[in-house]
Amino acid sequence: MGEEPSRADERGTDSTPAAAPELTSDDLYRALSETRRRRSLVYLFGGDDWTVADLASALVGWAVTEDGGVGTSDDRERLRALLVHVDLPLLSEAGLVEYDRDAGVVRTAAVDPAIEHLVRRSVGRSAPSDR
Repeated sequence: MGEEPSRADERGTDSTPAAAPELTSDDLYRALSETRRRRSLVYLFGGDDWTVADLASALVGWAVTEDGGVGTSDDRERLRALLVHVDLPLLSEAGLVEYDRDAGVVRTAAVDPAIEHLVRRSVGRSAPSDR
């Protein structure tokens, strides 16, 4: 009674609600240590829900706009696997995203504006428009 419902109640998953990340949290800095995770957050800060497949495609697109290469379906699948098994669980544990693994959908969590500012500055520019 009076307890906050878990995500299992709201989203059909078995995870518990993540607390908003604190600037002193080691989990926060661990989650932000990889450029790919920070770029993921920049897309998610737009406020929309993203499927993992769409996020993987957007991230491959970002990478190829920088290096002038061509993104392949293998690149997208490799990135999708990294998102599912590494990046999104880390971002979720740090309280930065809400990730429904069963539905394959991710959205940003309530994030301190200072963290959002730091993440946006760390990638050097806005995300390319891929949606």
